[in-house]
Amino acid sequence: MVKKLNSFLNQNFGVDLNIYEDSFLIKTIIKRASSLDLLLVSDYLEYIKNNQNEVEELINSLHVNFSEFFRNQLTFSILETIVIPKLFETKNKKELRVWSTACASGQEAYSIAISIQEFIKDNVTKQKFRIFASDVSDNDIAQARQGIYTENEIDKVTLRRIKLYFTKQGQKFSIVPLLKENIDFSKFDLISNSNFCPPASIYGNFDIIFCCNILFYYTIESKKIIIDKLTKCLDNNGYIIVGETERELLKGFGFEEIIEHSCIFKKK
Repeated sequence: MVKKLNSFLNQNFGVDLNIYEDSFLIKTIIKRASSLDLLLVSDYLEYIKNNQNEVEELINSLHVNFSEFFRNQLTFSILETIVIPKLFETKNKKELRVWSTACASGQEAYSIAISIQEFIKDNVTKQKFRIFASDVSDNDIAQARQGIYTENEIDKVTLRRIKLYFTKQGQKFSIVPLLKENIDFSKFDLISNSNFCPPASIYGNFDIIFCCNILFYYTIESKKIIIDKLTKCLDNNGYIIVGETERELLKGFGFEEIIEHSCIFKKK
């Protein structure tokens, strides 16, 4: 029945469910069916045929947009104390270039910007940087550009950083313009064959690529497409950062972790 659903969506909307890992796909479909009080996947197929708005709801459900500021604290600690200093020390280009491949509502991109901005301030360097933050969701990109978060959403940010990089607006907190100046938010599909990197970045050549907590939702074929794309966009001495559950996967594609459990990799 899932194959029939995929066939219908592919033929009528150009949506290909085959890119997703089976268990994640089935779990998502069952969850959508349950929300509509439908007991069977076959009932859901009939429903979606007669309710095209549900196509968008399903696609949105397949797009995992959970994010946090400084989500993996070990990763960010090593990024700030080892990776960023080393890149600034060895860079001979005009700017440090970072790609946040699935930025969701912007927490990851702003966390990276804070880390780099603090290094620049502490070391009084004139080195510039630019973060290219992309996501497949128009809604998430719009929220990321706004950069407005609730108190719960910034609970991993230290009080010192909140005072420096956020402005309180009623019950919410807004990112200061200083951080936004160095971030380009744009829509981009990691699975699409149209581009290897966000068009705004022109040629890629990224020093750091964040691809965290994304890969395990896809089939092995889709994983290969994504990793090949990231590899082609990475500077020769660049780093790829993934989620904790994706470490072994990246090792299988010829990358080595710079420090065990850091989730930060370089090409062998």
